[in-house]
Amino acid sequence: MSRPQRPERPAAETVIPEAASCAANLGPRQSARRFRSGLLMLGAALVGVVILVLRDEPAATRIALFPVWWAGMVGILQARRKT
Repeated sequence: MSRPQRPERPAAETVIPEAASCAANLGPRQSARRFRSGLLMLGAALVGVVILVLRDEPAATRIALFPVWWAGMVGILQARRKT
């Protein structure tokens, strides 16, 4: 026996609009604080990568800075979207 087919839903019903799924919960001061901390993390990651490249460290060592870069990007994106 085969399973009964489910009717397909239109794409508009399954997608939640961005404005409805994300409420702003950061004030202007907290948003600016997250943006600054994100820039600081990105700057630290950039300086670290430059130092490791100049010292001719292997790529496996440079990947250790990925979490710093990631945290910086998350901070900047949260500040921009005020979430």
